[in-house]
Amino acid sequence: MNKEELVIQLAKCYNTKNTDHIKNCLHNNITYESQWVYKPMVGKEVVFEYITAKMETVKNSNNIVKAQLAYYSSSQIPCIIMEQNKDLDNGLFMITVKDNLIYRIDICLAPNWREADGTGIYPE
Repeated sequence: MNKEELVIQLAKCYNTKNTDHIKNCLHNNITYESQWVYKPMVGKEVVFEYITAKMETVKNSNNIVKAQLAYYSSSQIPCIIMEQNKDLDNGLFMITVKDNLIYRIDICLAPNWREADGTGIYPE
């Protein structure tokens, strides 16, 4: 898959709360890093388990979380604007691709989600 197709699969995962969309899209040496968390997670099993647990938490909460397909404005790189709590907690998800798989997921404060061009598309 190309970068845009992988971004869409990740957005589907968050929008449907179903990790089956990304199960075969993660590189064995994937890194999941958030600018809000001190230590990155590394490895397909660790990252997949984390995202699976996160989906269960979201399912059982009252939070509405939506993943919008977007393009980072300065370079039109496919990315996700993760929407939660009416713009107060939005984030930008950027991915790196290696061997046609997701090699990195970066949850960003900077660059800011407002720098991306949202498409209004919420893949399911």
